[in-house]
Amino acid sequence: MLKNIFKKCFVFIFIFFFLTTYFIPGTAIDIKRSAFQESSIGNYFYVGGTGPGNYTFIQDAINDSVDGDTVFVYSYSAPYYEYLLVNKAINLVGENQSSTIIDGKNTSTIISITSDQVKIGNFTIRNSGGQKNDACIYSTANFTTIENCNIYRARAGVIFYSGKNIIVKNLNIHTTGEGIYCSSTNDFILSSSQLCHNAIGIRLENSNLCTIYNSYFHTSGICNYFDNSTNLTVDHCALDDNNDNQGGVFMRRCANVLINNSNICHNGFGINIDDSKDITITHCNIRLNTKRGVRIKENVKNVSLISNDISNNYRYAIHAAAPIEVHFNNFYDNMLHALYATVSCNATYNWWNYILGPSFTVFGLGEQITRKNIRYLPWLYLRSQDAGATWETATYFTQIQVPDNTCPINLPGEDSDNDGVPDWWEIKYGYDPYQWHDHANLDPDEDGLNNLEECYTDQWGSNPFKKDIFLEFDWMETKFPETPNKPDQAFVDKAIAVFAEHNISLHIDIGNMGGGELITYQEHPTFVDFRDIYWDYFLHQD
Repeated sequence: MLKNIFKKCFVFIFIFFFLTTYFIPGTAIDIKRSAFQESSIGNYFYVGGTGPGNYTFIQDAINDSVDGDTVFVYSYSAPYYEYLLVNKAINLVGENQSSTIIDGKNTSTIISITSDQVKIGNFTIRNSGGQKNDACIYSTANFTTIENCNIYRARAGVIFYSGKNIIVKNLNIHTTGEGIYCSSTNDFILSSSQLCHNAIGIRLENSNLCTIYNSYFHTSGICNYFDNSTNLTVDHCALDDNNDNQGGVFMRRCANVLINNSNICHNGFGINIDDSKDITITHCNIRLNTKRGVRIKENVKNVSLISNDISNNYRYAIHAAAPIEVHFNNFYDNMLHALYATVSCNATYNWWNYILGPSFTVFGLGEQITRKNIRYLPWLYLRSQDAGATWETATYFTQIQVPDNTCPINLPGEDSDNDGVPDWWEIKYGYDPYQWHDHANLDPDEDGLNNLEECYTDQWGSNPFKKDIFLEFDWMETKFPETPNKPDQAFVDKAIAVFAEHNISLHIDIGNMGGGELITYQEHPTFVDFRDIYWDYFLHQD
């Protein structure tokens, strides 16, 4: 009997060991045996470990590998400061997603992929360069897989150019000008990822057969920016809390787009459709958007909104300048028009928050719609139980913690108490230069500039005991040289005087403080153009 018990215990322990060894998420073995199992048929090359034959540099291991090999990179006490060329069909695997770090030192692209069938996973990749085509990862290959990575501080997180069969999953991308950019890409899948604090979350341009699934986009300028692309799907995604002037899904010159079972909440525009056709929006929650829940421009064809929950939008829930089909949706608690249409729209079988249907004025009990152009009979007498997404963002996603991106300020001059601020500045403003002060957290005038920043901006007249506002003014050249856009000094002085009346020092840089410059003329700049202007003329690619 006792012998049988020992046998059963041994079997249980063996099974438990097997499961925990091969299936615990985030472990090195998990990555090697699951995500990279398909092509892990070659040799292993180890980087950063202590055993014999370990490489010091990742690129050296890549250079010695051949197609089908795996380069495994151990976590290291300091980041790997390298720029990698992956020109073989290999697996590049880190030991730990958070602690295996490749740092580009704000210079150039960090990882360039030129070979098909490359898989990269389990890294933190950060601080790429700020030039227009710089990225943490830049791929021109096919059958590329990138997963389980943290990517941040970059002009672009990941760029795919002219590739096909791309799989991206379990990425956290933040603080970039553009999280993911796909140009002329076919058969692309993004899943189980979080993109936040980016100017643009993901941009698809001239691409086809792209799916964005089970991902969370928030606190960005525009989440999804689609241009001249076809056969696109956004499914089970949250696009929440983005820029009040931009927002969720923006599409231009696109066709065959499906947005399904998603939360599109608290943006400027939830969905903005321009010069596109064959768009279906179904089973979504479209709520709390400040300008438009959905905007359809004049040059749009064949848009259908079916079984959505559309509520609490601050201005227009739907603003249609082109014919649309709107059916089986729940409209309620929208502040202005639930449906504002300037052309003929079919809006039958919707719930308008009142058993007697919609209203034509703000004083009615039902949701307001425009009197003309809308066919609304018959309507639903009860709220549709099938409308809206099947889930809520807060119960499904948790926002990642974005690290502080503040760069240290090194102030020249003798600093007797080693508190980060030189003696001359402390003497100037009454601090004891021989007593340590927490200047990084001191802001006596409560203007948002701590004393380190006040000392740095002292060269432009900043005062720690008087509120300061610094404004850089860049201006675009015009077609008419006789009417330049550069502000006249008299107007600058007038603005400064108005703030001075309220004991606030307004500092306007029109070229006299190291910034403020002429921007090359553009006829019709897009949001992408404005993003690039910001990087080129304000950040100066830094």
